[in-house]
Amino acid sequence: MHASASAQVERLTDELRQLVGRGANPMRLVSLPTLREVCRVDSSLTVRQKGSFIRYYLVDAIQSMTGVYEFQGEPLDDGKLRRVLRLLLKFEGAGQDATNRRERVLNTLDLNYPLGQMRRSDSPERELLRLLALEIVQRAA
Repeated sequence: MHASASAQVERLTDELRQLVGRGANPMRLVSLPTLREVCRVDSSLTVRQKGSFIRYYLVDAIQSMTGVYEFQGEPLDDGKLRRVLRLLLKFEGAGQDATNRRERVLNTLDLNYPLGQMRRSDSPERELLRLLALEIVQRAA
């Protein structure tokens, strides 16, 4: 992966982290420039339609993640990865706040971290979302 793609992955990872708090609401998605760029949203769509398009793009990207991924130096199967990404972005656990969804992620992955660790700039949450960002950037290439 070349330098600009790597930078795009890092920017996209940070944008995805912004979504964890309230979830991937379509109206929030249109405000994220890197995500809009990699999704190649049609400019003729209304704002609501653009947000909906991006949301379905994210859902599809998560669903298409197959195989074994490396997470914290250990193998992570695609089923668990898809589940925790859906939780983080609030595609699953819609009635729960971010704290409860983060706790479920830690439990699903059997991680022994304080819950506050998930919100730090260098966190398991960021590592997981970076895997999704990498998938999205590779699809866009």
